This record gives sequence, C-alpha cells and structure tokens, in this order.
Amino acid sequence: MEKYRRRGLLAHINNPFPVEIVDDFHGLTDFENHLLAGKGGIILLNHFSLRDFVEIARFAFKSGVVANSRFLAPIAYHQYVKNRHFARLAGIELAPLVTPDTIDYFIKHKNDQQLAFARSSRGIFFRRYLEAAKEILGQGGVVAIAPQGGRSQSLGETAIGRPVEASLKASGDNGVIILPVGIGIRGVTDYSTKKIKGFNFGRTYQLKVGQAVTREELIEISGGEKGVDQKVIELLRKLVPEEYLEPRSIVL
Repeated sequence: MEKYRRRGLLAHINNPFPVEIVDDFHGLTDFENHLLAGKGGIILLNHFSLRDFVEIARFAFKSGVVANSRFLAPIAYHQYVKNRHFARLAGIELAPLVTPDTIDYFIKHKNDQQLAFARSSRGIFFRRYLEAAKEILGQGGVVAIAPQGGRSQSLGETAIGRPVEASLKASGDNGVIILPVGIGIRGVTDYSTKKIKGFNFGRTYQLKVGQAVTREELIEISGGEKGVDQKVIELLRKLVPEEYLEPRSIVL
C-alpha cells in the first residue's frame, strides 16, 4: 500500500515538473475501464528526454486503477544503472534493455568492460523484458513503450524494429488495450539540442492523449500483426508537436 500512496503523490506533484494534459478523446478513461475488466494495457509514447517516462507514469497514476496496478517501463541499460532507485521509490518496475544509446554511451566513456557486457547481453535483456511484460499484462497491469527504441531528436515516418509486435505477442490472448500519448515541451522549437535530452526541470511538458484502441482494432487497422509498429508511429505522429517531426542533426 505504501507503494501506491507514493504513486498518488507523484501524480500530483507539479513542481519542478509542470505539465499540461490534453485528453480530448477521454483516452485515459477508456484505458481505465479496460483495466477494470482485468485486461492489460500498453501506453505508447515518443521519447526525447529522461523525463518522458516520469511524465507518462505521473499521467497514468492519475487513474486510481492504474495506480493500483503493476507498471513496467523498459529503459536503456546505462540509464537503469543510474535511475533504478528513483523508479522503485515511484513504484515503477524497470526492464533494462541494450539500446543504440547504451552502446554509444559506453564507447564515449571508454568503458570496455560494460560495453562488452552490453553487447553480449542484448538478447538476454530483451527476453527478460518480454517475460516481465507477459506476466504484468496477464495480471491486468500496464507497460509503457517508446517505439523509437531510445531518445531521439525527432519522430520519423518509419518504425525501427518491432517492439510493439513483440510485446503484443508476449501478452498472448489477454486482449490488451493500447493508448498513444504524444509528448512535447512548451515553447521548444528544436529538439536536437543536447540539454533537451535531460530532465528539463521547471519546463512545462505537454501531453496529448490519443484514442485508445484494443489489440484487435490495432491489428486490423495495421493490416496484420506485422504492421502494428509502423501504425503506432503514424498514430504518434498525429499527437507530437509539429517541431518534433522535423529531422535534424543528431546530438549524442
């Protein structure tokens, strides 16, 4: 119970993390009702900063149903090492993954031992994530997924990999519901600057919530299971700021 009390506090703390939420489709309500029926849920988000998953958790925990459910967030392995204690305090379960950012980080910091470990453990971490996602979705819990696979300066038109398809397969026949949420920062016109990749203390995040769809509906509008990752990119592109759609030079 203490974990869920902390989640409630996290949902309503607005300083130093101010946020504005637009939910014209009542997506969180539909998501909540689905969970009440014992089904699991996946929240999709775009990802450009360390604060993105914090805001998604705060938004989701506004629902008493979600706040009392297990909540899993995949995270880059090198960020997991640094941020796992904060996540535990907030009641968020983390699944470390080896992402391109992880490899770049260890190369940049000349950490050959961790680089070798990350490269050899990529498949192991991903299998562990799928096992955790299967368990949590099967229990009517929530998994948050960034289809971009890591922090990115913009949201392109093409899916990278198939993380959503893999997560849906892991959920089995649970009948999960999927909720896309676009994230931006008020007043930001360039998401390629290095400082945007951090926590952006004091800056106002803007969350635009899309329409919730069931697994079956997503597969149907995607033309089959193999098309779901491309479709969710299209859904997110309708929700993110226009400035985040512009391709720019990469800043590591």
